[in-house]
Amino acid sequence: MVQSGLVLGAGGLAAIVAGPLAGGLALATDLLPGQDANAQDLGIVNVSANLGQLLGPVVGAGLIAAVGGFWLLFVAAAVFSVLGAALTAIVRAPTLPSSSR
Repeated sequence: MVQSGLVLGAGGLAAIVAGPLAGGLALATDLLPGQDANAQDLGIVNVSANLGQLLGPVVGAGLIAAVGGFWLLFVAAAVFSVLGAALTAIVRAPTLPSSSR
């Protein structure tokens, strides 16, 4: 019983983590300038995502140490979340010429 709960929990966690990641990569693929350099461009997208995961704890620890608490960390997270949502909202899919539709 416990094992099946752990498996279901791990599957749910994988769906929560991988779902937005797959959607983000699909959006990035649609917005890339050329089909011939997709591998290189997706590599840059993945490096930028991993760079955020690398720098996040370092910057977060610096913000916590600077003010002696977590409030500035939460304010920075809120600002970057709103900024990310705004930048995502203005993304437009490229339009195809009428001859290739």
